[in-house]
Amino acid sequence: MGWFGTKTDPTPAIYETSILGISIKVYPDRVEYRDSFMSPAQSIPIDQIASIRPADILNKLRLETTGGREIVLVTGRKKEVADAIFKAKSMRSQGPHSGGVSVADELEKLVRLRNQGVLTDAEFESQKRKLLG
Repeated sequence: MGWFGTKTDPTPAIYETSILGISIKVYPDRVEYRDSFMSPAQSIPIDQIASIRPADILNKLRLETTGGREIVLVTGRKKEVADAIFKAKSMRSQGPHSGGVSVADELEKLVRLRNQGVLTDAEFESQKRKLLG
């Protein structure tokens, strides 16, 4: 537990900024933001962010979700926040687990490729080590 009984997240933020109670934290899987010191933190899954663009007014960043919802984040660090969101989105789209494919599915695929002679035993072991971390 963190201060005032709030849960602390074990996942480190990719980027965070805060000023006068307004805060934005970008995690690998979500963006959390607070409009004021008194408001509760709100969260947007990274996968649901469809577009990011500067708002017409200074110090605001406009996010649009895949569901058409528009969220305006107040920040003097628009570029840094946008870059962190793009980084989180690219982290989610990379790697063997993107697209809902499980580790077990990937291992089965590697076994099939080895059994078919597409992969040598050494290549299979190498890919298996990468997959299992």
